[in-house]
Amino acid sequence: MRPILMTTLATLVGLAPMAIHVRPGDEMNLPLARAVIGGLAGSTLLTLFVVPVLYSLIESRSEKKPAAATEATS
Repeated sequence: MRPILMTTLATLVGLAPMAIHVRPGDEMNLPLARAVIGGLAGSTLLTLFVVPVLYSLIESRSEKKPAAATEATS
């Protein structure tokens, strides 16, 4: 989890000046910076929270099915 957060925060901090339009000429890179920041923040949340929850739900369901199938045949 630590490497993911460190990489994400470093990229977000690095893109922040480009996303807030600090210098003249930044308006050309503004949409790209905002899109990258949004995509990176969204994918980080998915990677750290949604994917592990879905994985644990799928694993818990797959563990229950074989047990129920062996009880029904006994």
